[in-house]
Amino acid sequence: MTNAAEYKTRLLIPRWLTFDVASSLGELRDISTQKEPSIYNPRTYASNQIQWQNNKSIPFAVELVSAGLLINDFANPLVIEAANFILKNRNKTSHVAAEMAARAIGASENNLEFSEPFQYIVDNEAIRGKIAALKHKCREYSANAISWSDLSFYYSMLGQKEQAKKAMTVALSIGPDNRFILRSAARLFNHYGQPDFALKLLRSTNISKSDPWIIASEISISESIKKTSKRTNEAKKLIDSLEKFDFNSSELLSSLGTLEFSHGAIKKCKKLIRSSLISPTENSIAQAEWLSGKVGTKFQTAELASGSFEAQTLNLFNNKQYFEAVKACNKWLRFQPFSSMPAINGSYLASVALEDYKSAINFCEVGLQSSPNEFMLLNNYAFALLNDNRLEDAEVVLNRTDVSDLDDRSFNTHTATMGLLKYKHGQIEEARDLYAQSTEGFIDSKNKKALAIALAFWAEAEKGSDDEFSQALFSKARELATKEKMYELLYRLDKSKPEFLGLK
Repeated sequence: MTNAAEYKTRLLIPRWLTFDVASSLGELRDISTQKEPSIYNPRTYASNQIQWQNNKSIPFAVELVSAGLLINDFANPLVIEAANFILKNRNKTSHVAAEMAARAIGASENNLEFSEPFQYIVDNEAIRGKIAALKHKCREYSANAISWSDLSFYYSMLGQKEQAKKAMTVALSIGPDNRFILRSAARLFNHYGQPDFALKLLRSTNISKSDPWIIASEISISESIKKTSKRTNEAKKLIDSLEKFDFNSSELLSSLGTLEFSHGAIKKCKKLIRSSLISPTENSIAQAEWLSGKVGTKFQTAELASGSFEAQTLNLFNNKQYFEAVKACNKWLRFQPFSSMPAINGSYLASVALEDYKSAINFCEVGLQSSPNEFMLLNNYAFALLNDNRLEDAEVVLNRTDVSDLDDRSFNTHTATMGLLKYKHGQIEEARDLYAQSTEGFIDSKNKKALAIALAFWAEAEKGSDDEFSQALFSKARELATKEKMYELLYRLDKSKPEFLGLK
C-alpha cells in the first residue's frame, strides 16, 4: 500500500479548470495594471450576439456571457440581457453558469449560496458527451480558444493525451497571451511530463513580467523541476508596488512564501502566506493548509479551509477525522479529476484507515482514467482489489507495472503487494519470502513509514497461519506507527471503523 497522505512537497502549480468554472472562481478578474488581450475573434463575438438575439436559450446565453466576461464588455445591453436570462432560469442551468451571470451584472456573491468549488462529473459517458458537444462547437467556431481549451480538459479526463495536447495547441495558437489559456496549457504540459515546455510558454508570453498569475505559475513550475525562476525579481517588485493585496496577488504571494519556506526563511514565509489569505484563491487556501503543518503555524480557520476541497482533506486528515477526510477527498478528485493526487490520497485513506476497499477502488478507477501508468494508483488499486477478493482483477493490475522502471521504494511496495497476492492464493512460503524482501528493502532505505505499513499488512495476512508470528509483526508495526505519528495506521490497528462510504 502506498502512503501519499502526507506528501512532502506542494507547490502552487496552476489549477486546470474549464472556462466557466475558472470564471465562477474569479480567476479571470481584470488586473488594473494591464488588460488581457482578447482571445475572441471580433467576428465570433458578433456572431455570439446575433445567435442570442435569434435564439434566446440557455446555451446561447452562456456563450455570450462567457465572451462578455472574457473581454469585460459588461456595458453591452445584450450581455446584461443574457445574464439576466440565465439567472431567471437558474433551475435549468448549472450553478457555475448562474454565478458567472451574476458576476456579469454585478450581483453580490453572498446572495448566491455557492460556498464550495465546482465538482466535475466523472462518468465516462457524460465526459464523452461533453467532448462531442465541444468538438461540434470547435467546428462551427474554430477561432474560439475557450472551446479548444475546454475540449483539451475533457480529453485529459479520459486519458486521451495526444488529443488533449493537440486541442490545447490550437487554443494557444489563438490566444498565446491570454492568462486563462496559458495557465491551462502550462498545467496540461506539466501533467504530461513536459514542465520545460510549460515554462517556455510562461516565459515567452508578452504578459510574463506583468501578470501575477503567470509569474506565480512560472515560479512554482520552476521550483518543481529544481530550476531557478526567472521571474522572482519581477514578482518581488510587483508585490512591493501594490497598495493592497487582493485576489489577483494571492497565488503570487503564496508562491513567494513557499519559495522562502524551501530556502529556510520561515519568518518571511509566514508573512507572505498570511498576506496571500487576505483574499485567497482556492489553491492558496490549500497551500496554506499544507504549510501549516510544516512551519507550526495555523494560518486559517476551518471556515476558510472550506473554500478548498484539498485544504479540507488535509485539515481533516491532520485532525484524525478520516471518515470525513475521505469524503472531502472525493470532492477534491471531482474538482481536479485529471490529477492523480486526490485519487492516491483517497484510495490510501479509504483502504488503510477505514478498510473501505470499494471506495478505494472507485478512487483508483477515476484516477487511472487520466493517469493510467501512475504506479501509486496501480498499486493502491491492486491492494484494494485483493482485499475485496477480486484476485484475478488484482493480478491483471499488478502485471501492468514494469518493475524495471521502479525506484527502490516503489519496487519494495510492489513486492509487498505481490506477497499479499500469494497469501490470497494460499502460497504461504512464497508470500513470506516476498514480504521479507519488501521489509528488508524498507529497512535498508530507512523508510520507517513504509515499513510500518508493510509489517501491519503482513501481520494481517499471517492471521490463521501463524498467530504468534502475526502478533509479533503487529507489535512492531504499532511501535513504528506510534513513533512516526502514523495515526491513520494506528486507527486501523486499534479502533473500529464506521460503515464503508461506497463512494462512486
